[in-house]
Formats: sequence, structure tokens, C-alpha cells
Amino acid sequence: MMTATFQVPSFRSEDTAAVTEAVILLCPTKILLETPEEDWLAALGTAPYIFTDAQSRDLVLRHFPRIGHRIRFYPSFNDNATVELDVYELARELHTDQVIALAEIDLLRAARIRDHLNRGETCYEARTIFYRDKFLMKQRLAEYGIPVRPMAPFASALELKSFIDRVGYPVIVKPRDGRGSLGITTLRSDADLRTYVSKAESSTFYAMMVEQYVDAPMIHVNGLYRDALPAFITPVMANVGCLEFIEGKSLAVAMLDLDSDLYRNVIALARKIIEQAMPSIPEMLFYLELFVDTDGTLVVCEIACRLGGNGACQEAIEAFGFNPRLEYIKAVRGLDGIHGHDGLHRPKRHVGYIAIPPTPGRLVSMPDPSGVNGLLHYIETGIPGQTYSAMKMSNGEIVCAVIGGRDNAEVAERMRAFDEWFRREVVFARGDAQ
Repeated sequence: MMTATFQVPSFRSEDTAAVTEAVILLCPTKILLETPEEDWLAALGTAPYIFTDAQSRDLVLRHFPRIGHRIRFYPSFNDNATVELDVYELARELHTDQVIALAEIDLLRAARIRDHLNRGETCYEARTIFYRDKFLMKQRLAEYGIPVRPMAPFASALELKSFIDRVGYPVIVKPRDGRGSLGITTLRSDADLRTYVSKAESSTFYAMMVEQYVDAPMIHVNGLYRDALPAFITPVMANVGCLEFIEGKSLAVAMLDLDSDLYRNVIALARKIIEQAMPSIPEMLFYLELFVDTDGTLVVCEIACRLGGNGACQEAIEAFGFNPRLEYIKAVRGLDGIHGHDGLHRPKRHVGYIAIPPTPGRLVSMPDPSGVNGLLHYIETGIPGQTYSAMKMSNGEIVCAVIGGRDNAEVAERMRAFDEWFRREVVFARGDAQ
């Protein structure tokens, strides 16, 4: 990626002839802690600046002994508008527009910063908004003939009721720019509707939408584009939806069998969405959710220009042999790495992951996973002694395990057995829930 002094008006990413060491990464602590410092530095260069949340400051500083002095910590990082101002000023000092975001909450502010640095000659925010505003996203997909469920924005209780009168119950209401299933509510009756609107802080609803509820199996699709071509695309079948996960069920996903019609159809639809319907972002991670309708039609739930959460990154590492987030950073920086091509990188083995939410109460102990059949990677995020309540977002699991097998069926069965074993062996002191 080309960078220059501010006498030159643009840092346009189309020119990748030169690579700069000046990189600014906006990243939540959970993602930072998943990858060793030396691997981050191999992608970011030896002198990056990292902006993250202050809540896990001590953990992060221990994780990054070499570059801890280059990490900027902020209270309420996700909602702290000061971050945007400080990153912009630092980028100006460094003469770079390489401001990289890996999480949903950071995508638009990183795009805005890059546009301001380039003095309006780029359109990063205008492209990225279609991956954040779920109404604009689905409206655009529908224009290209890609199936989506009936939906509408609403700004008042009567607009919400009018949509329900047209399509019937149940419906889903959610923020247009939501993340991690935060703020999503299912309405199944007039009583639910009245309860929902009665809790509103204003009679005007801002940036909200409603859509027809879909009760169907869900497929998650993660991938990476480089030079506007797919480097890898990996679809997995989920056992439950994100709302059921938040409600306490374990989320288990297993890669689709590569020789199945479903796999081929998903790959074709994902490419049509990104290469034909959505705005072009040549270097891009993506996460796509699809429903499989009763007649086999693939219906879009949503798409984001970042990698999926939970175990999606480690699943790709175990299946393909590379870290997609680090490969994305290399692509943005113009470094050598995996490249996009029409043939796609194929997985080296069949894997899946399972994420298990906490049980309300005080976590007493976690079981020893040694001996678990097919276990490839195991991440404990639960902390014994800590008191947990029900999850509010879909990234609050206490354990995530990547499991391998011969095919989709074997991986799914091994994850079912893992879930049964873990829930039997983990110890919570009930009654202490917050």
C-alpha cells in the first residue's frame, strides 16, 4: 500500500508498490489475546500502534512485552469517540492512512479516518456502510435478486405495527448497525409488541429495523478477498442460531462437505454477493450468515466485512494452515501472503468449533480437556471465581474448542459429545448470578 507525506493529497490503497511500517490497529482485547505477539508483529511490522480497551490492560501488557509502550488504552473503547480523534491525529503525525480495523464496532470509524486522511479522495466509509447498516445491505442485495426476508426500517410504534400487520408474527426488531446480536428482540404477539414499545426511551426509534422471523437452519460463511479475488471461503453449518446461543445453548458449527451441492451453492452465492452486489473492497475479510429455507433456497441474514467471532479464526488456522486476520493485514499492507484466485484455497482437513456460554452463577472450576476425541485447539476464557450472568452478546462464551474429523457428520457428533462432557464436568455455584 502506498503512503506519502501530506504534501501528496492521497494515500490510495490501489498502489501497493511500497510498504510502510506505520500501521495503526484498532482491536478489542479478546482478539489481541488470541494471537502471539511475534505473529502480530510479523503482519503489522515492528513498530505498530494499537488502540484497545482499558478493561484488560494488565493482560494485554503481559501479552505484548515488546510493544506495550505503543498500545493506547481507552475506557469504554467501543463507544469512546475520543478514539477517532486520537487515531486521526496520530495517523497525520505518522504520515500514513494504514488504519486497520478487525472488529464490527471499529469498521466505520477506521473508514472515516482513512477518508479524512485522504482529504475526501477515497470512499471507504461509503463502501463500508453497506456492511454495517443492515437495512441498506439487504435493500441492495434485493435489488440484485438475492433472496432476503421482508424487512423495513421503523421510527415509531405505528410504523412497527404496520409492518407486523402486513407480514404477521413473529418478527425480529434490531438496530440497523447492531453487532453481536446486541439489542435484538423477537416479537411473537401483540403483548410482546406493547411490552417492547413501553420500554423505549423515546416515542421515536432511531436506526431501527424490523424483519420477518426465519425459523430455518443457518450457515456461517467466513472468507478473505485479496486483490478483489477470493483467497479462501469456508462455509459451516450451525446447530443453533445466534439468539439461541445467547439464551444459553451451545453454538457448534461444522464445515460443509466439499463435494456437496450445498457447499457449491453457498460458495457461488457468497461470490455473487461480494463480487456483483456489494460495493467493491479489494482487500476484505467477510462473515456471511445464510438461512436454508424449506425448499433449499439460501436466504441472506446479513454480511459483515470482518471475520466471524467465537472460534472462526482458529477454525481457519486448523483447517487451512494460516491466520485469516493476519493475512488480511498483510494484504492491506501489500506484504506477501496468500493470494486471491478463482480456484480458492481448499482446507487441509475437516474441522468445526463449539462455543459454550456460561451458566448463571459463580464459576468454580473448568474441566481438563486432555483426552477429548478430535480436539485440535482449546481456548478457556472463563475465569474460576468470577460470577456470570446470562450472555448479552454472542461473544461471551467461557470456552471454545476446535474439533476435527473425517467429515461433517463426524465433526458434528464429536462436538455433541464435547458439549455433553463439558456441561457435565464444569462446576458452577448457582444462586450467585448477577
